[in-house]
Amino acid sequence: MYSITDEFVNMLVLQQQIVNQIVVANKQISDSLDNIIEQIKLINHSNSSQSQPNLLADEHAQIDQIFQWASANNNFVHFIQLADALPSVIYKEKGFELRVFVADKNDIQIQIPNTQKFKVLLFSSENPPKLLKLNISGKKIIRGTTESVMYSDGFVYFSNVVINEVTSHYTNDAFYLVIMALNSTSIKPLVIGNVSVKARKTGQI
Repeated sequence: MYSITDEFVNMLVLQQQIVNQIVVANKQISDSLDNIIEQIKLINHSNSSQSQPNLLADEHAQIDQIFQWASANNNFVHFIQLADALPSVIYKEKGFELRVFVADKNDIQIQIPNTQKFKVLLFSSENPPKLLKLNISGKKIIRGTTESVMYSDGFVYFSNVVINEVTSHYTNDAFYLVIMALNSTSIKPLVIGNVSVKARKTGQI
């Protein structure tokens, strides 16, 4: 005869089985979360230890990577600075000169060996900004003196930088101009925002 005691025992057994299933399911979820967290840690470690100039060596980088690298790296000892202001108006296909120098943490200008190369790069101002290599016509968007070294007077000269596109064709009607030291993690890149490039007027040289 089936008694109330038997029914109570069966309920306890069923309850224990359910509890065991929940424990197993929670363990699987916990193991999965631990695995995901470990993967995230590995990714973050890889990103934080990666050398940004090496990424830029073949010009396949994003501006947000530069910002992340620059903001996450507190070990910069040198900083690229503009020696002269940009031209008040930059015109498409009309060259202009950039002159920069490198300063230490005390804002004192320093001399860098002329084996160190510096490069000018152009990026869009969308979110996230992207490295620009070609204009809307498929031609080089930046040309001329895009690489240089430091001279004996302590300055890096980009004597003829030519931007071959107007910013009105791009998001926010502006570019980012980036000057960086290739293959160096101690020199912080210079990022210049809101760079506007206009079309030359008819007959303008």
